[in-house]
Amino acid sequence: MKLIRRFSSGLFSPGEIFSYQSDSRWLTFLYTIILVLLMALPNLVTLNKNTNIDYEDKLELRETFFHDGTEIPYYIKHNQLFHDTGNTGYIYSKTLSNGFVVKFTLGDNIQVDSATTPTIVFTKNGVVFIYSIYNDILLTYDDYPELEDLDFSGAYNDDDAFWGTIFPIISNKLDSYKPVIITANVVVAIIGALGSILIWSLIISVFQKINIGSKIKFSKLWQMMMYIMITFVIGSLLADLFGSILLYYGGFILMVANSAKLGQAIIIGGEKNEL
Repeated sequence: MKLIRRFSSGLFSPGEIFSYQSDSRWLTFLYTIILVLLMALPNLVTLNKNTNIDYEDKLELRETFFHDGTEIPYYIKHNQLFHDTGNTGYIYSKTLSNGFVVKFTLGDNIQVDSATTPTIVFTKNGVVFIYSIYNDILLTYDDYPELEDLDFSGAYNDDDAFWGTIFPIISNKLDSYKPVIITANVVVAIIGALGSILIWSLIISVFQKINIGSKIKFSKLWQMMMYIMITFVIGSLLADLFGSILLYYGGFILMVANSAKLGQAIIIGGEKNEL
């Protein structure tokens, strides 16, 4: 019941939150955990879909490479990658719509564009995934006999036989990495939601502290402002569910307005206590 009252006050009666100044930190912590889960909910719901390759994903991938201006001048022979003309110094690079970068290189030193750019690198003997400090061998060519004599120009020409070989391997690797992918996505979604809530609650607390003055400790003010964050979280949740940025801004504006109302309630309450 305590949590429900605080959710209600945060949404409809922010002035009431002043009466919760004696709340334990554990109660506020539990409230914050619920906020984080609510805000991360859309990302958590779509995790299963994002770890599978469906028809739209396949179509988008084919269209990305189809006559994009540069062929992939590589082929696989005897379980090794070769350049069409033997140019061992050439590096092919392509950025996908999801932010991933695909590279082909025969060099020993694998260089990526950025520590924050997930990169899939086709090397001499296999495929490597590099992301920040994480480095993992996705496959070696001798693990998949069907890759023998595969010509990557098939991607440029949208060859059905080429993609008929590639897509089953992609699906197989996604299935094997699914637990890791889901775990990573959950962590990212929760950290992102927690970061947004903490940052914005801190910002509105700083501004209200300037207005309120010394009538209340900053730590206690920040704790009470956390109850205000429900409007921001609901706005973000609805924006993700319905794809409307206006809902996000609506929640943000309500958060700011309710923080001001709480600030006024604290000022009035402090003056009464002085009397």
